[in-house]
Amino acid sequence: LRIEKVIPFWGEELTSETTPNEVNRTFKVKFEKNHFIGKAALMRQKEAGLVKRLVQFHLEDFNKDEDIWPWGGEAIYRNGEFVGFVTSSAYGFTLHKMVALGFVRHPHTIRGNMTPVDMAWVSDKSAQWTIDIAGKQVPVSAHLHPPAMPVISQESGGHADVK
Repeated sequence: LRIEKVIPFWGEELTSETTPNEVNRTFKVKFEKNHFIGKAALMRQKEAGLVKRLVQFHLEDFNKDEDIWPWGGEAIYRNGEFVGFVTSSAYGFTLHKMVALGFVRHPHTIRGNMTPVDMAWVSDKSAQWTIDIAGKQVPVSAHLHPPAMPVISQESGGHADVK
């Protein structure tokens, strides 16, 4: 469920070098505080744009019973260009599909020209995203935010309702 909800995990998505901005957790930072260690750096990063972002991927045309699962470390491609690596993956029981998390960078950044990864670049519908799993390019869709999760309530008779 953590991967479906895009919850980063220490050692996988969170390290001493990862910022809350890069893992979509800026809302957890109390920027209204007068001072805290790293505040100025986080503010500069937020203003300049993120060159590395954690993205959720839904594997399309993937058979969980027959296809090889990603484990982490698989290469991520956007329009045939390498942009990052998978950090975590799991079968999403509420989404009924394989889900992966991974950090991506703009190809220009990888070549040395720091270019922000913004929402438009990630969510561009004309972009073709794939993950290389054991030599097979698996089509994926890219998401910066988790999808709506089903909520089970007594009013629904114990069935899942998406809210």
